[in-house]
Amino acid sequence: MIPLTHCRNCGQKVPLTLSVRIHSCPLCKIVLDRDENAAINILQ
Repeated sequence: MIPLTHCRNCGQKVPLTLSVRIHSCPLCKIVLDRDENAAINILQ
């Protein structure tokens, strides 16, 4: 099972393995560091 993360820009669920350090959303095309995206999601 691949963990999912939510894009902070559009809310799209994006599969993201632990070895991938960059969050890249296929829907809105935003590219962020994985930890930065997670921190923003926690603050929302």
